[in-house]
Amino acid sequence: KVIPTGDLEFGKAIDNITTDITKVTVYGDQDVLDTIEYVPVEVDVTKLSENKSYDVIISKPSRIKEISATNVKVNITLAQESSKEVQNVSIETVNLDTTKYKAVAIGENSSKTTVVVKGSKNVVDTIDASTIKAQVDLEGYTEGEYEVSVKVTGEDNKATYTPKTTKIKIKISKK
Repeated sequence: KVIPTGDLEFGKAIDNITTDITKVTVYGDQDVLDTIEYVPVEVDVTKLSENKSYDVIISKPSRIKEISATNVKVNITLAQESSKEVQNVSIETVNLDTTKYKAVAIGENSSKTTVVVKGSKNVVDTIDASTIKAQVDLEGYTEGEYEVSVKVTGEDNKATYTPKTTKIKIKISKK
């Protein structure tokens, strides 16, 4: 999975990412293999302003004994940046000890948010609320009222996702 890092030249967006290989085979203990969904390949696109090919070394995930390929050619195609707002993205709670507690959003606009999606027109046009996750991480929280940060991610890593609601109030109570 190619993961672009850094910020492109202003006004540019990633339109497409292609690679010369799409699969690698990893070798290791079964318990380690069971935890691997993909092998990340990070590409620094800082200040990129035109289409570019990269030769990237594939880092072997920790506790993996061997990997079938050690490098990959990554082609990145750019386009002009476009944006749209995706409304009614549900905000979910994660990492709350639900055996002991329940969480409820307090006030208006605390259970849903609008997300500004930026990317190329081709990428942005395919994104809707079903491909976006808005979450508040409640790990370590106990009974009480808190203001927590909303984090947003999307399935398409060629786009950026920014919530219009950056913080919400949550009330946590015992079950």
